[in-house]
Amino acid sequence: MLKSKFLFLIFLIITLPGGWCIERITLKESGDRYSGNFVKMSTKNTVFLLFNQRFEFSNEEIEFINFEDSEDELEILLDDNSILKGMIVDQDDEFFTVGSSAGLTTINKIRILEIKNPRFEEFYVAEKQRTMTVHFGIEPAGSLVLNDFGTSYQPYGSLAAYFEMDFGLPVFFGIDIHAFLNIAQFGDTEDFLLVTPIHVYLKYQDILLGMKQLLWSIKCGVGCAPLIFMETGEGNTSFGIAFSQIADLGVKYKLSDNLSLGGNARTNLVVERTSCILTQSIGIVVEFNL
Repeated sequence: MLKSKFLFLIFLIITLPGGWCIERITLKESGDRYSGNFVKMSTKNTVFLLFNQRFEFSNEEIEFINFEDSEDELEILLDDNSILKGMIVDQDDEFFTVGSSAGLTTINKIRILEIKNPRFEEFYVAEKQRTMTVHFGIEPAGSLVLNDFGTSYQPYGSLAAYFEMDFGLPVFFGIDIHAFLNIAQFGDTEDFLLVTPIHVYLKYQDILLGMKQLLWSIKCGVGCAPLIFMETGEGNTSFGIAFSQIADLGVKYKLSDNLSLGGNARTNLVVERTSCILTQSIGIVVEFNL
């Protein structure tokens, strides 16, 4: 007696979270039968809740759905766009008999476009599973120093590379390495200043720009910028490090699922103890979807 009560308790624990199983589905080829909760049926597919999980079957796979023990009121959409609400109380190969407050109504199955169970509306559509997206890009660009530092050094060109991923979220997390060689603007000296900012950044997901394959994005990041100052005439080289931040606006066109081509406008501020460098770069971007 005690054992029977214990087994019944286990049965309650298993079945209550998903609701009582009150409809049964039989599959054609295997003959397998499952008890669960009917969610919806269209002209092509049928959705059932089995073991508290959503399953979708092609109607061609299904031999029979038994509504005999169902007590749910269903919404039945007919081919004239009218909706009948009630319980399916009887059926055969061609007809459903629906019981409602108005009495019993017999409906030819051919006339039915869709049947829904409002109690399980949240399971009508399968939850969209986001996949992780990974990008790798290369950006050669023309660059200029905009502040007073530009009277001493100018880069004229730069090269950047970035790697980013979204972890299935609507925002990309990335790392960006940007290098520009600043050339001295005074006298005939051959002094150079190599600045290589390294940033971690956030970029909101690529947004469609009117056309299906044309997208735009904006990203902001912070990091550090190793500095290498080379006095080639004297043979001296010195090193330093500075704080760096970027703001980047980009537009790209998807040539294929794996390749995009576009353009970027990048503003970069590098701050060192005694000076700062404000650069503006406009370049071409080649991006690979990994």
